[in-house]
Amino acid sequence: MGMARFSRVLSLAALAMSAACSPTTAPVTAPAPPTTVVERPQPPPPAPAPVPARPSAPRPPEAPLPEVLETRDVIVAARRDGDTPAGLAGRHLGDPDKAWMIHEWASGLEPADSPYVTIPKHPWNPVGVYPGGYQVVPVLVYPALARERSGRIVMASKTFEEHMRYLQGERYHTLALRDFVEFIDGRRQLPMKSILLTFDGAHNGFLRYARPLLKDLGLRATLFVATDAVGTGPSALSWNELATLVEEGFDVQASSKTGADLRRRAGESSAQYDGRMDLELALPVIRFRQHLARASETLAYPGGATDDELFKQVRKHGYLAGFTLRRESNPAFVAPLSVGRIQVPADVTVTDLARSLTVFRTESLTSLLPEPATSEPAAGSGGSATGSLSPRRRLVVLHSRRAEELEGKRQLRQALVERTIAAAFDPRDAEAKTAVTRLEARIGETSSRLEGEARRLLDQKVPGAARQHFLAILALDPTNRGAFEALRERGPDINFIVHTVRAGDTLRSVAELYYGSPLRADTIAAINGLATDAALVAGRTLRIPELPGVPLVPR
Repeated sequence: MGMARFSRVLSLAALAMSAACSPTTAPVTAPAPPTTVVERPQPPPPAPAPVPARPSAPRPPEAPLPEVLETRDVIVAARRDGDTPAGLAGRHLGDPDKAWMIHEWASGLEPADSPYVTIPKHPWNPVGVYPGGYQVVPVLVYPALARERSGRIVMASKTFEEHMRYLQGERYHTLALRDFVEFIDGRRQLPMKSILLTFDGAHNGFLRYARPLLKDLGLRATLFVATDAVGTGPSALSWNELATLVEEGFDVQASSKTGADLRRRAGESSAQYDGRMDLELALPVIRFRQHLARASETLAYPGGATDDELFKQVRKHGYLAGFTLRRESNPAFVAPLSVGRIQVPADVTVTDLARSLTVFRTESLTSLLPEPATSEPAAGSGGSATGSLSPRRRLVVLHSRRAEELEGKRQLRQALVERTIAAAFDPRDAEAKTAVTRLEARIGETSSRLEGEARRLLDQKVPGAARQHFLAILALDPTNRGAFEALRERGPDINFIVHTVRAGDTLRSVAELYYGSPLRADTIAAINGLATDAALVAGRTLRIPELPGVPLVPR
């Protein structure tokens, strides 16, 4: 029993070893008991590592701002320490005396934080017409001068000096005659406080009292002389003395041959009048060429007396301008043969003089001009802040804003220049270029519309309204020659009321009544053909002319 059991064990062992050595036979195992699986929440997958952004290509550096930038109309120059208008005018315009152009261009609108200053390259408003009115130039005519006053026709030298020092202290620009003539031809812009000083007669008081003072103060003046009076006595200037005055920068012009009234006399035939005018108007031109090597291009009418027939004679003899006596200042579009001069009597005080020096006549034209265009803030302006902008972009925004201010004042021509400056600072700025094109179109379209309306008003016999339309055209485009000529050909419209003289009335009291100033008595005298000191007879009637800017209502 024991051997048999042992043999079985050996057989089983051999069989197990054989199975272990066999490569194809799997071991036989008992099935595993079932396993229970408990599911657990899985943690979220880890966030992916950030991918570094690819560096963008660097922006090209902005070109440095220029020291000087030029457009068609202006020079825009970087500010320097110690700059003055005179210094800038000398450096960029070649003439320090043009400093007034820089000052008047700015008109308080130069951006305070701009590192640049704008310098106009040439006059921008040769006719002096603006949306709020227009420039006028007083022409003063002084009497003879002596040490002591004599009535109202000879002024004391001390009074004259007070007048001249006042003009210099108030920074009036005394004009050369040529500059004034070009102004009334619409071809020269003048400083706003411009004035023309004139004297009548070849009296040596000018040489003794006026000449040294005027030279010392740097003031200009024009002397009108009747050629027959030159060199005719100890108190008269000679041709040599007049030639010296011309060399020193004074202007000398004619007031005819004899100084007599140039209107046709009663009973004088046309042929006789023509012959007399040939002497009175042609002979001075010959004498001037002989003695002064220049012709007289203008004429002062003796006593200020004129009429249409005389104007034809003056025009025939080639004079460019004629000066009468009228107590009001002159716009650029004054009739050139009827320029008004303001007489300065010998007893006029500095206070009275100041009241007569009107240099701007207010007349609102804004109702005829286009409303300011609504526009978005300049691109990149960030509202009112400009500190975050590049220097170049900040200048574009500043000049664009200034253009908007000017458009708000309806000064479209200057606004256009500011838009042009903005575009010049950044030629790639499409919005700035678009603004330039838009303004140019508005100016052209509005001018055409106003001209058409003005012509229709003339056809409808409404000249006063037509005049305002022509003025509005010049406010938009001061170089519009058609509007300027239309104003000059028409002349100002003058309305009158009739005053019946009462006992005690004088020309000065009537002027005080209607104009608020006795200094306008000369105007009433001239309109009614009276001497300035004429006595008035109760019951007669006077025509009282309406003056621009002065309400014609009894006070």
